[in-house]
Amino acid sequence: MTLEYAEPRTRRYRLRAPYHRAHLFGFLASRAIPGAEVVSADGEAWCYARTLRLPGGPAVFQARATGRTLAVCAWSAPGDQAAVDAAVRRVFDLDADSAEVDAELSDHPELAPLVAARPGLHLPGAADPHELVVRALVGQQISVAGASTICGRIASEHGEPLSTPVAGLTHLFPTADALAAIDPGTLPMPRNRGRAIAAVSAQLADSTINLHPDNDRDGVRRALLAAPGIGPWTADYVLMRALGDRDVLLSSDLIIRRAAAQHAMPEPPRELAEYAARFAPLRSYVNHHLWAAYSA
Repeated sequence: MTLEYAEPRTRRYRLRAPYHRAHLFGFLASRAIPGAEVVSADGEAWCYARTLRLPGGPAVFQARATGRTLAVCAWSAPGDQAAVDAAVRRVFDLDADSAEVDAELSDHPELAPLVAARPGLHLPGAADPHELVVRALVGQQISVAGASTICGRIASEHGEPLSTPVAGLTHLFPTADALAAIDPGTLPMPRNRGRAIAAVSAQLADSTINLHPDNDRDGVRRALLAAPGIGPWTADYVLMRALGDRDVLLSSDLIIRRAAAQHAMPEPPRELAEYAARFAPLRSYVNHHLWAAYSA
């Protein structure tokens, strides 16, 4: 398949100050799916590019962040401009008022040093919610790098080849319908997890699990938890990244628990969840501050 849109459309977005580019792009880089996503850095400039399936056909966008500007070149059908814009806003958390977020989190003494160390942390979103669910399932109990490698194999073996103007972008990630129809034994993972991916993909395909961003978050969470292979961490991770939920704490995450204990917060999941209620409605940002603090 060849991307037939010869001339890209360019749109520039303002990155509200403060904006911690290194954290957001670094997060995307460590989780990029080979063939479907490419992330690179050139000095202080960062670039993220990916393939997308949109109503009008395949698309590609390439976003370059320099200073306070995000310049996005998009190759897509004319009628898909709004869909590209929505994906860009979701991936880069462009609608967040980072100064306001930082001010609210800094009111808490446990979080103030974290915010001072990394002002302007944003929530890396997902351009393709269905892909994100598969990525989250693949990543259970394996390394981040290992999950990226496996997702790259899924894209190359079950997705569609795509000729694009961006080096490194070679495939569209497979549709939910395609993954629902595959033999789970052909996936490069334990058979039970392969079965879960096929079953969840079927529910995504028929909208039993509907990840439209306007849907009720509690209802989406219930649907996710009812699906095979999805527990609370995976459901909440999907809400945070695919739906842009800003108030999800991943209290069972091992790194978040360890980082919390280092910053005067309880470590056991239940106690941490109860304690973190005071950080509502911005608990998703707390996840990223704790991840970043522990990795430093």
